[in-house]
Amino acid sequence: MFNHNSKMHAKKGTPYYIAPEVLNGTYTEKCDIWSIGVMAYIMICGYPPFNAKGDKEIMSRVKRGKYDYP
Repeated sequence: MFNHNSKMHAKKGTPYYIAPEVLNGTYTEKCDIWSIGVMAYIMICGYPPFNAKGDKEIMSRVKRGKYDYP
């Protein structure tokens, strides 16, 4: 049985949409709200908030959490 209060630990996701908590290894279903925010940002601005040439750099920027909103 799944416990809704338990933390998840698998690091899975797409670099542009992955939440920092997922990269840190402990997260709940609430990290999906982060992904929705990223999608909203892309729809408003036309590009992702943490853009880079490779997945490793994107995830590094996600962990830092710094972005520009024009």
